[in-house]
Amino acid sequence: MAGLSESCSHVGAVLFSIEAGVRMQDSASCTSEQCKWLMPSHVKKIPAAPVAMIDFSSAKSKKLKLDRSIDGRTTDSKPVKSLLYPRVKKGSETYSRFFDALSKNCPKSAALMAREPYYKEFIPKSSMLPKTVLDYRTSETLQLPPKELAELCQEFQFEELTPSQVQAVERATRDQSASRIWFRQRAGRITASKMRRVLRTSPQQPSKSLIMAI
Repeated sequence: MAGLSESCSHVGAVLFSIEAGVRMQDSASCTSEQCKWLMPSHVKKIPAAPVAMIDFSSAKSKKLKLDRSIDGRTTDSKPVKSLLYPRVKKGSETYSRFFDALSKNCPKSAALMAREPYYKEFIPKSSMLPKTVLDYRTSETLQLPPKELAELCQEFQFEELTPSQVQAVERATRDQSASRIWFRQRAGRITASKMRRVLRTSPQQPSKSLIMAI
């Protein structure tokens, strides 16, 4: 709201906003009232009810149920439809050919997610990566004194990497310094670029900058 003749009108703007908010609060929206939609001319009142209690059957369907009850048939009986195509057995040649063709033409189909061996393509690449060195840390080991920590390191062994994990790391770290995974997989490991500094530092008093770089 703009000022008039150098007079401040902020109070007027606030009052206008409050008045508009009160009007909106007092007015009822279409979802605030029951049965807001237009009723048929022959209906005087539509009682509100949960969806599970509402009968959505058409007039034709209701007449069919009435005719069945008059004929002495149960209303739940339905004519059995014959299958147009026979059921395909799981593991049969037709079954295998279908999913092979589906994996080639629609490799992201949800029907492949729970079937061997196609589900492997849906496994996130991050879950195939091996644990990093930093992942082996625990709250207990971080509180150990240097001597006990050194003894623990003498007995510690990394988990053996599988060929699939090696391939996953190679694919995920091709961008090298532009990849976060590249830094995480290198953290805690003595790489070739750090080897010379590691051999020259004192084991009793190692370089702090070198430790931070590793």
